[in-house]
Parts: sequence; structure tokens; C-alpha cells
Amino acid sequence: VATEHSFEAYYVSSIIHMMQQRDIDLTGGTLPVGPYAQYVQEEYTKLPYGLERLKALCASHPAEGTEAITSQILELLWDHASYDLEPDPIPYGEDVAEYFLFERKEGYCQHFATAAVLMYRMYGIPARYVSGFVAPITSFEEGDNGWQAVLYGGQAHAWAEIYQSGLGWIPVESTPPGSIEGINDRSYEADPSLVISADDLDSETE
Repeated sequence: VATEHSFEAYYVSSIIHMMQQRDIDLTGGTLPVGPYAQYVQEEYTKLPYGLERLKALCASHPAEGTEAITSQILELLWDHASYDLEPDPIPYGEDVAEYFLFERKEGYCQHFATAAVLMYRMYGIPARYVSGFVAPITSFEEGDNGWQAVLYGGQAHAWAEIYQSGLGWIPVESTPPGSIEGINDRSYEADPSLVISADDLDSETE
């Protein structure tokens, strides 16, 4: 649920690049051995009770491998729902993801990301929900302390992240193309140096 704040802008001096489906390392493979990798596989594939309609949707569209699963999830999301910043409220007691996809059929980034995370988990891929900001490269200016940008509340965004063997957490954009300015810019391709590796995470938890 979106909330209003008294601040007008954020000041940031770094950026984590968003990834499109085409930018994901799709080689697959087994998760590296380590405490963190094992924890992720166990915890980030868990699902809440219910979601029978969403489970049935995924089961009726089988897919294997990260590339095929990602393509399937995005196709299902974009076929079932359209982007709208002012959708009707979700009734009390209704599941957010299922009501969004099967009843209201419209929503914004938070709804698409929520459904994407659940669907990834249903396909057996560890996934988590993340929120932050969209910051086009053109919004950055070089200052005395490096490159900086001012980010406004209207640039708030949410997306899914999936855990990939040897790479760690990889952002995946699930909002329909063209809905958010800057997301489809090729400058948002992943920079490997900005991806947290599984080895780094394991070393921190050991």
C-alpha cells in the first residue's frame, strides 16, 4: 500500500542497476554449497497458505530453467493484468496477488512484484520482494563527492529478485514494459561488479 511522507526528495550517491529478463544469466545449475545458499533455498521458496488459483495457473503452464520460467511468469502477468496507478481497493480478507490477477486485473509495481515473487517460488526458484527507486542515469550529476542524484517519491518502485547459482540475488523487472520511465533503458543492464556473490554472502555468515 502506497503511503505519503513529509519529505520531498532523497539524495543518493550510488545506484544498483535493474535487469531485464534478457540480462539474466540463464545457465542454471546447482546452488553453491554454503550456509547462506542452503538458507535461501529453504526460506525463499516458502509459500503462504492458500493461493490455489495462482498455483493452478502455474501448474497449467509448466516450464523448466530460469529463462523459460521467467518468460512464462512475465507473459502470464502481462496477459492477466494491466498497469494502473489508481486501481480499485482490494477488499478486506482477499489475497493481494490472487485478487490482483484474477479479479481486479490491474495494479502497479507492488502488485506485479508480489505476484512475480510468489510465482517464482511456485516454480521452485528462490525469490524475494524488494522496493526502492527508479533512477535514470540522466538524473545523476557529478559533484564534489562523486556522482549524485535527487530521487522523488514518484520514482518509488518495487521488483522481484531471484537467487542464481554463483551470482547471488538478481533483480528482475516484472512491471509491464513502458509503464515506468527509465526501466527499459539499456543503461539498466546489469553490472556484474554490483551483484553480491554467493561466496561473499557465505563468508559473511560463516
